[in-house]
Amino acid sequence: MSIPRRRFITLCGTTATAIAILPAFGWRRRVQAQPVHTAPERKQIMVEQMTKSTFEPYLNTPFRIQATPDQTVEVTLVEVSGKLSDAKLEQFSLLFQGPRETLLPQKIYAFEHAEMGQFELFIVPVLHTDQSKFYYQAAFSRI
Repeated sequence: MSIPRRRFITLCGTTATAIAILPAFGWRRRVQAQPVHTAPERKQIMVEQMTKSTFEPYLNTPFRIQATPDQTVEVTLVEVSGKLSDAKLEQFSLLFQGPRETLLPQKIYAFEHAEMGQFELFIVPVLHTDQSKFYYQAAFSRI
């Protein structure tokens, strides 16, 4: 089926005109007036800013880990330990205790704490004398 050239040009012109005048009749305003739902801003902490003293006040408090896009795992910070640090070297580690039902493989996870905010950490599952829970360690060593 072919459309004569004159008919095609007329249809294109009519369509272009309709598109041009739609905003004048409120079409654009209705689209823009829809509410935008945004998540509340959470405090973000960079790994470079973290020190042993950053975590010490939160010992024995819960942290949420985003294990998968639809699953979070609650862990507890049970130990903050470190060697004596000086101006040249800072070393410390964090030990988290998690539920036995979910083993998290070593990788970088998004963490969230009610007071600290959000941050990312690389954690590794570690052996522990308490076999009723899984334990995870994050180690820091900075020059």
